[in-house]
Amino acid sequence: MHYQELGSARALLTPTENINIDDWTRLCDHFESAEFKRQSVANKQNKGKQTYAHTTGGKSCSQRMFEIEKAKHAAVDATTENNDDSREVENSSQPSDAVEEEPKELRVYVVTHKKLDGSWVNVQPEQNYVSTLFVVDE
Repeated sequence: MHYQELGSARALLTPTENINIDDWTRLCDHFESAEFKRQSVANKQNKGKQTYAHTTGGKSCSQRMFEIEKAKHAAVDATTENNDDSREVENSSQPSDAVEEEPKELRVYVVTHKKLDGSWVNVQPEQNYVSTLFVVDE
């Protein structure tokens, strides 16, 4: 933003805080390169084609999948630790059929396309999810 607001010549002379002047100069040169400008135009065009957003921010889907699986295992471990009956402990360590019916990739899709209040970001991801459930059931 700083670079865009000031323009290339002025930005080069006024680096942002906490950045070395040599690093800032290289970054400004990068912003002015033909390759960066070509990629920037392509990115803007692709962004304009998106029909709906996701809620992961900068995290990759694989990172979100890892976090979901880690939380799932932590929940199973917590249930196991809090359970006094050894027979129930054995059963609680096994995922329920309901959890396993939905592939983990589909769970990631749900998490990444719902808002914090549990609603979908818009109708398209919800329709995609429902139609995918029919495929999974077959």
